[in-house]
Amino acid sequence: VDVINIDGNRNEFQCVADWNLLTLKATAQMPISDFGSVSASFRRTYFDQFLSNNGSSHYFFYDGNLKAAFDVSEKNKLTLSFFAGKDILYNPFSRSIIESLEYNWNNITASLNWQSILTENIFTNAWITYSKYKSDYDGESGGIKEINNISDLTMKFNADLFYSNEFKFKSGLDLKFLGLELNQKFPVVKNDYRQNSVSFSLYGSANWQPNPLWDIELGMRGNFFSSTKSFLHFEPRFAAKYRLSESSSLKYAFGIYNQYLHRIHRGFIMGLYTMADKDIGVSNSMHNILGYNFNIAENLSIEMELYHKKLNNIYSLDQLFLIDASQGFFDIATNTPKFNPSGVDFLKGEGYSYGLEILLRKSAGAFTGFIGYTLSKTEYEFSILNQGNPFPPRHHRTHSLNAALSADLLGLIRKREDEKDSRLLLGLNFSYSSGQPFSLPSSGYKIINPISKPDSMVVYPMKLNNGRLPYYIRMDLSLRYEICFSRWKMTPYLQVFNIGNRKNIWAVEYNDSRDEEGISMGAKSIGMIPIIPSIGITAEF
Repeated sequence: VDVINIDGNRNEFQCVADWNLLTLKATAQMPISDFGSVSASFRRTYFDQFLSNNGSSHYFFYDGNLKAAFDVSEKNKLTLSFFAGKDILYNPFSRSIIESLEYNWNNITASLNWQSILTENIFTNAWITYSKYKSDYDGESGGIKEINNISDLTMKFNADLFYSNEFKFKSGLDLKFLGLELNQKFPVVKNDYRQNSVSFSLYGSANWQPNPLWDIELGMRGNFFSSTKSFLHFEPRFAAKYRLSESSSLKYAFGIYNQYLHRIHRGFIMGLYTMADKDIGVSNSMHNILGYNFNIAENLSIEMELYHKKLNNIYSLDQLFLIDASQGFFDIATNTPKFNPSGVDFLKGEGYSYGLEILLRKSAGAFTGFIGYTLSKTEYEFSILNQGNPFPPRHHRTHSLNAALSADLLGLIRKREDEKDSRLLLGLNFSYSSGQPFSLPSSGYKIINPISKPDSMVVYPMKLNNGRLPYYIRMDLSLRYEICFSRWKMTPYLQVFNIGNRKNIWAVEYNDSRDEEGISMGAKSIGMIPIIPSIGITAEF
């Protein structure tokens, strides 16, 4: 994902402040003399305050960024940027062996970028970046604590050569120093895993446009990754676009990709992150994409894509690692059991994903918006999971439909003569998707604990992700009235999230109850947001 912040206003001070019942955010921009600019923004949500009594999880986040750009000369530009954000989730379950649970994850990034025009045909970019990701799972009252950190120091350089109207070339390299920490504490198991690695990549591509009908790009990327084991991979890339007519085109893309950082899904909010080493291999995939684009009319287009991805060496958490006595996880020095996360508690498998995506978009006029639909299938396969049979991962959705509509209601009854004319803007967002897969229980067993706690029941699934939660559907509405003054603009607005008050389900929580006949098991759903009306105001000056 390539995210580029705004450069900042080079002419005058500009500020946009927005407040409503759920969010506070502000952005400011200003020039720095006549050779640069600076921009800053901050945002904080108040979901935790608003939803604390509605049965939803207690969650909020805040983030902020700062960017400064300087014109060193006519052909050289220096940019500095910084971002920090944090998400906080606490007490997501009403009943748990953990009385107080908090899960935080945050990111910090900083970068320095030097852009230079060496000649009329050569443009270069150089970066030095640093980022750190940290997740902190705190359930100390239940004897569980986990910290997962990833740091990344990168030096990167690329160059674009515009050789002629027919030929363009791009090449670059990047050097990464990665650090990983995984510190876990369970009631009977402790783990402290640290790993450093170095990654070097060299890449190049050539773009050829032999005539107005064809656009062909061929590339190659070489990766060298070294931790406790070294890996060398070459990744070919190919893309071609053919113009069928003035209004339609056909495109195809192919690529092989390797991934050295792994996210291990474990059925909870956040997964574990680890990296390739002597025990854990490299994940890789092969992508094939076929697309068609048709401009139906001015500002109205439809795009369709068929895609297929073959996935190799994907990893899953082995839920039995704590009781696999054959591995001998006992540390005589500390008199405690231990496990090594590299190669012991992770299982290796493969998978595939394919589907159809359709996007209808209207980009200008009184009504603007889009409708997007995806039909997809994704399955994983592990030799000792689910009896070796394929199963859909947690994130899989067979059907997904998203739509957004924006309309100027006043513009429908009168022509807007001036940019300062008021506008009444209606916004609609609609989402529908198939329910998430989850594992239905097939049996249960009782845990007897005569010392500290009463007996309890535990459910056990027979197959992985063989059930589906109910489908997800939601519609949001907003109504904004723009009032323009001589030097500033004010926009009061009304927002309604989940206007149909759909009780979308995030997860299922199992609980047991006791009576004279013994212990019985029940289940209840954990819901997402209910209907949320909100009012707010935006000021721009």
